[in-house]
Amino acid sequence: MVENKLSDNKAILKKLQAIAEQDKLTEQELEKKQIKKLGEILEDTNKNRYVYIKSLDCRLPYKELAVTALAAITDKNKTDEELTTDVIYLLLHAADPKVTKEQVKKLPLNVATEIIAKTVGTSFLPGG
Repeated sequence: MVENKLSDNKAILKKLQAIAEQDKLTEQELEKKQIKKLGEILEDTNKNRYVYIKSLDCRLPYKELAVTALAAITDKNKTDEELTTDVIYLLLHAADPKVTKEQVKKLPLNVATEIIAKTVGTSFLPGG
């Protein structure tokens, strides 16, 4: 059972890393991007952002997590499922208060994986 979970986690991590690789830019592309100061970033933080979910061919609204959200999601006693649920819930609920944790728990795994990979990256997931 433990071996299966470890194998599943490794497969999920590989999929997330592949998604993250798709968004990398070349040095020339990076040079063209605008430079922002911290104050500008903080002003934008409260705005809704949208993540394109390829498997559903739609965009979902979310808000970026602040550093203060770490306390709510980094409890060592949480299971992998609880951690993933909490991260997705915080992202989506901030943009749409009607989103519940129960709804997030029912998301298909491929959709949850895509949301995590394209918003906060793999660092919050097991092995990330």
